Amino acid sequence: MSGEPDKNLSVLAPVPSPWEAWRDDRLERFRLAAYLNTVISSINHPFVINLSAPYGTGKTFFLRNWQRQILDEGGRVVYLNASETELSGDPIIALVSAFRTQVIKAGGVQDIPSFDALIEEASPYILRNEQRAGAGASARLDQHDAVMHSMHRFRSGLVQFVGKMMDAEPDPRRRKIILLIDELDRCRPAYLLELLECLRHVFLVPGIIAVLAADQNYLHQAVSGVYGGEAGGEGYLRKFIDWELALPDPSYRVFARHLYDTFRVGEAGVFVPGRDPFRGEDHLIEGFAFFADVCSLTLRQQHHCFTQINIATRGMGKDSKPFGFLLGSLTALRMGFGGDIQRYCTGQRPVNELIREIEAPGMDKIANHLRMGWHDFKARFHAWFLTSDEAAIMQAEKAEIEREIKAMIDSRVMNSRELPLKNRLGYLEAVLKTYDSLRRDGSFSSHESPAYSVFKDLEHALFLSEASSSAQAPEAKDPPRKERAG
Repeated sequence: MSGEPDKNLSVLAPVPSPWEAWRDDRLERFRLAAYLNTVISSINHPFVINLSAPYGTGKTFFLRNWQRQILDEGGRVVYLNASETELSGDPIIALVSAFRTQVIKAGGVQDIPSFDALIEEASPYILRNEQRAGAGASARLDQHDAVMHSMHRFRSGLVQFVGKMMDAEPDPRRRKIILLIDELDRCRPAYLLELLECLRHVFLVPGIIAVLAADQNYLHQAVSGVYGGEAGGEGYLRKFIDWELALPDPSYRVFARHLYDTFRVGEAGVFVPGRDPFRGEDHLIEGFAFFADVCSLTLRQQHHCFTQINIATRGMGKDSKPFGFLLGSLTALRMGFGGDIQRYCTGQRPVNELIREIEAPGMDKIANHLRMGWHDFKARFHAWFLTSDEAAIMQAEKAEIEREIKAMIDSRVMNSRELPLKNRLGYLEAVLKTYDSLRRDGSFSSHESPAYSVFKDLEHALFLSEASSSAQAPEAKDPPRKERAG
């Protein structure tokens, strides 16, 4: 389709700085707004964009801030909350009212009486639902003809009115009207479809670009229920929506920082700004972001994780040493791997299996997060899961390798096993060095692994959060967890 933008959103053009409208934007949504502004500026015909994302992932925040930015820059924009207007029962009244209030009156349009006259002329269509009650067959036919005639008159009048309004604008930013329709995925299917039909047959005229905000899966289900099967729903939406755009997820680190601030975890006084090895909030955020990415956690799952982090943190004393990186890591891993994590923490399953699971998604994710090489980090990670018995076994293995290497050196005979043994010795030394450091500097028991010590805090937090959720909303369920590979 002419004017349709590039669907590859993997690279958004860099933006020098966010606008005032985005001063509270922690997820860098202003970059998407800049991209859409560029796209829309090149479209000169009626166009419908659906901004798709699951419910509760920030569509409203984006639309509201984008609306403010457009207004700050002198543009024309209409915002309609479809879920709220559903109470009126008639989407055409909601659309006309929003257009009249937010464009005609608020925009300083001089010819307000002409628009009101246009509304009056369209009253048979706008008030069609009220006119049907109690009418006989002949009257109903007359009403139908009047409704259809007034609908066409309103549309043609709207085309002329918008055209004159755009032609009179010297500022090119005011020659388009952006119609933002939010929370469609909270509407009943019947109302949703009626609103889409009103938009399609009446309001989509030159000069107006509609941006919907709805979970595409919900739209498919709603339309399929009326038009029959997936094919019917798919066909209807393809004719109506010109561009399906998924709301890009923020980076894991940016979202983790956002959640840390949203839950006000710092108020507990346990974590402090900076990179303190145990109490630094940066380590908590980085550890969580790393393993949330490795486990491919959804935004809802990440939000659920920070509910647990928040509860666990507020149950600690201000003089505790919470080991933030491990707390963040285990919270994400528990969501990703479920109950298996406890078995790794207690030594019931060898941590080498977990390390292989982490390596499976690919080293690119690992490289995006770590400030050190994976080989060095792997030794530290291994140490977190060591029990005292496992540490003793590793100490014995280390001593045996040292004796074997010494014997090779003393014999002065080249041996192909020398290099692999030295590599293994280096790994064991790195693991045990981290293990000894944690025992010395942290507040961990001498028998259980550091990971299990932190895991118990999370188990307590999970119990409290689930108990609270059950008390407030018995039907609520945790988000589905990622299936463990293999």
